[in-house]
Amino acid sequence: IIKEIPDVQIDIVGEGPQRSILERKTSQNGTKSHVHFHGNVSAEQLIGLYKSCTAFCHLSQSDGWNQPALEAMATGRPVIGMNEPHNSMIIDGITGYLLHSTETKDLSEKIIQILSDTKLASQMGNYAHDIVSTNYSLDVVSQKYAEDFRGLI
Repeated sequence: IIKEIPDVQIDIVGEGPQRSILERKTSQNGTKSHVHFHGNVSAEQLIGLYKSCTAFCHLSQSDGWNQPALEAMATGRPVIGMNEPHNSMIIDGITGYLLHSTETKDLSEKIIQILSDTKLASQMGNYAHDIVSTNYSLDVVSQKYAEDFRGLI
C-alpha cells in the first residue's frame, strides 16, 4: 500500500493478542511511521477516528455481529471485511468490499482502490450511511425486536 500511496496512515484501535506482533513487524519492515496503535479509546475518540478515516477495515472471521462495521458505516465510511455471516451489512462493491480470503494482496488491492479514488470512497460511504440509517436505526431495530417478542408471546 505504501508503494502506491506513500503518505498513507493506518490507525489500529483496541487491544488484542496480535498487537505486540504487529508493532514488532512495523518496526522490522520500516512501516512504523505509517501505523498508529491507539489501544482502547473512548467513544468520542473512536467516533473521531471513524470520521477522519477514508475506509474502515474489520477483518475478524468469527464475530457474532460486526458492530464496528455499522459504526463506521454510520459515519459514512466504506468498510472492508471478510465474507462471513457477521458482515451481512456490507454490500460487496456498494458499501465496501467483502474479502473471500485472508490473502494480504486482496486486502491491499481493495484498500488502494478506495484510497486512490475519492469519488468511489465517497459514493460507497454515502451508500453505507444510507443502509445504516434505513435498516439499523434504533427505531427500525426496536420495531424488529418488538415484532419478534410479540411472535414469541
